[in-house]
Amino acid sequence: MIPFDQLKAKMTGVSVNAAGQTTNSTPMSLGKAIHELQPNMTENQASQQAQRAEKQAKKTERTNTTS
Repeated sequence: MIPFDQLKAKMTGVSVNAAGQTTNSTPMSLGKAIHELQPNMTENQASQQAQRAEKQAKKTERTNTTS
């Protein structure tokens, strides 16, 4: 499992350390972020996981807006 803060930092390009200092890097797609944080996955596997996550997020969003 990938910690959300690490995934967020990769996707936004902004990371905050324990002292509150920020560092900037180039933002990346969800699939690329997954692949970098889980290098044992192939790029294709990471892309599939990204698609799965996006589909689940859309499903969750629909559920929350209709409740």
